[in-house]
Amino acid sequence: MVFLGCSVNPVTGKQDFVMISESQEIALGKKYHAQILQQTSAYEDPELQAYVQRIGDSLSSKSHRPNLFYRFTVLDSPDINAFALPGGYIYINRGLMAYLSSEEELAAVLGHEIGHVTARHSVKQYSQSQILGILSTAIEISQGRTAGNIASLTSGVLLSGYGREMELEADDLGAQYIYQEGYSPQGMYDVLSVLKDQEIYSKALAKKRGQEPRSYHGVFASHPSNDKRLQEILQEVTNSYPKGDIKITANYLKKIEGMVYGDSEESGVRRGNEFFHSELDLYFSSPVDWEIINTPQSLIFTSPKGEAILQVNLEDLEDSQDLVPVSYTHPDAADEGLGVDLGGRRIIK
Repeated sequence: MVFLGCSVNPVTGKQDFVMISESQEIALGKKYHAQILQQTSAYEDPELQAYVQRIGDSLSSKSHRPNLFYRFTVLDSPDINAFALPGGYIYINRGLMAYLSSEEELAAVLGHEIGHVTARHSVKQYSQSQILGILSTAIEISQGRTAGNIASLTSGVLLSGYGREMELEADDLGAQYIYQEGYSPQGMYDVLSVLKDQEIYSKALAKKRGQEPRSYHGVFASHPSNDKRLQEILQEVTNSYPKGDIKITANYLKKIEGMVYGDSEESGVRRGNEFFHSELDLYFSSPVDWEIINTPQSLIFTSPKGEAILQVNLEDLEDSQDLVPVSYTHPDAADEGLGVDLGGRRIIK
């Protein structure tokens, strides 16, 4: 059953159209938190996890929703990304942490994601998508085909990106929280500059792959230093909010010393046109100009501009069977000289 209603936004004090209560929001975050960890495991470093949680706890105590119990998780992914689920579930990939150079920059990323939670951005997007789908949902209920479609819709909305206005609001809120915690708003600017550089690289890589570019927080048309709205936001924070006591920060680079960079041994390692997975006893090689994309669910080989693709999925064998041949998703892929050496413990489909 869907309940419609309005509630006061904890950030703006204005009425928001939302379709779930705070307790439902927390339950939604908890549900998808479990799914996130099934797809991408938490990075196995308890000390680093605790460090990120401590910084997040100090920032969330300054937020507009300090009553929530925030959970901060470092994910074992090389991707440059951070995101938040409703109810206070916040994630940062080790791939993004490797690009940061100070605790202040880490605090800025976490503050930004806390801002998305406190302003209920994902909840508002979820509510809007649900009201647009009410008619079609009602039809599907009568046909008994609703559950899977609603779950797919929900997860897609919760993990989708935000528009410029929401991202700038999260920047504003994040800057407020880090400033009141004793960090400088400059940390927010520094992070956005790093992310802009990464966005430029990501676009070039996507063009090479023949794919649409993807970036974290890619809302600035030019460099953040040229964005007037952002500069106004950071100046307003400095002028309008009390600065916390000078923060004694930890040596961030010392904290991430030894952290895995790029591919991990557990998920397989790419070296040029070769892929190695010691645990699965697997080795693949591809043409030198092909790209290897390693995801939690599959291993993908793609030719320049994506004209041919080979995708490999792995499943445990429940009984003794021979390995079946590799299936190519494009007929040209079989002629490109892809080499395969299998250890004999898995089936390739």
